Amino acid sequence: MKEPMREIKFEFAGQTSDGTWILSRPFTLNEIGIGWVAQFVASSNPPVHMDQLIARQFTGLVDKNEKEIYEGDIVKFDGHTNDEKFTSEIVYSQGMFRPKSWSEPLGFYKYREVIGNIYETPDLATP
Repeated sequence: MKEPMREIKFEFAGQTSDGTWILSRPFTLNEIGIGWVAQFVASSNPPVHMDQLIARQFTGLVDKNEKEIYEGDIVKFDGHTNDEKFTSEIVYSQGMFRPKSWSEPLGFYKYREVIGNIYETPDLATP
C-alpha cells in the first residue's frame, strides 16, 4: 500500500523595517499560485517587502503537540538512540530535512518539540 504524499506548503518569513520578523500562515502551492502570498505582504503591519521574503517549507512531520514542523524551526529533541537531549535548527540538506547538528533524517527522531524558529527566536538555536 502506498503512503499518502505529504501536503506541500510553505510559510513565509518577512523582516520589517524595524528588524522584527513576521511569519505568514501556511500557504499551499495552489494558494501561492493565485497570489495569496502577495495579499499577506500587502496586509502586513508593519510592512514587509515581497523581495525579502524567505520561504520555509513544511517537512511533512509534526511534533509531540501536533504542531507542523517547518524548515528553520528550532526543535528540542528528547531521546535519540543514545538518549541524548539536544536542540537544533531544522534544515534541508543532503536530500532530507534534518537537525542541523546531526546527519539523520528528521523522521528518525521520535520525541521532538518545536520551541521557536531562527527568525523570531534565534537565541534558542544552538551553535
